[in-house]
Amino acid sequence: MDSEGTTDGFVRVFFESDDSKDTDTHFRNSDGKCSWNYRLLFPFRHPSKNYKLTVQAYDLDLFKSNDFIGSHVIDLKELIKDSELAKRAISLT
Repeated sequence: MDSEGTTDGFVRVFFESDDSKDTDTHFRNSDGKCSWNYRLLFPFRHPSKNYKLTVQAYDLDLFKSNDFIGSHVIDLKELIKDSELAKRAISLT
């Protein structure tokens, strides 16, 4: 939370950090529970060297660096192998 007791939350997602995508920002969220119904599409080639998707949450700050809230790394290798075996598209929700 900022000094006003609000969060300006957004999420950054990437396979490689130089190719990241950001969601929209939920400004002035007062309960700390930002909610996104947002789709980020990544071009992906299989086989790949990196099957790990990184998801990071931030609080947007306009006059200083963004506040890091947390992150999680999701290994998609097994999900992609299942998709390959089933011969159908995958969706991570």
